[in-house]
Amino acid sequence: MTYDKARDSIIVMTQTEAIIALKSLNGKLTQEKIAHEVGVSVSTVNRWINGKWKPIKYLLPDIERVCTSNK
Repeated sequence: MTYDKARDSIIVMTQTEAIIALKSLNGKLTQEKIAHEVGVSVSTVNRWINGKWKPIKYLLPDIERVCTSNK
């Protein structure tokens, strides 16, 4: 758990946990919907899910919100 001073929020997920959570949404949400809700491009979500990139830390609260609200 870390603190994001810029967003004044606590980040519970790590980058790896975020990728695992995004993979678990496969079939529930499209990559397009995830990208729209997080505010990134579809290709970025695709790269996260395929393990080519890790999410930037300031996006972790948004990823966590999307993953927990769509379980």
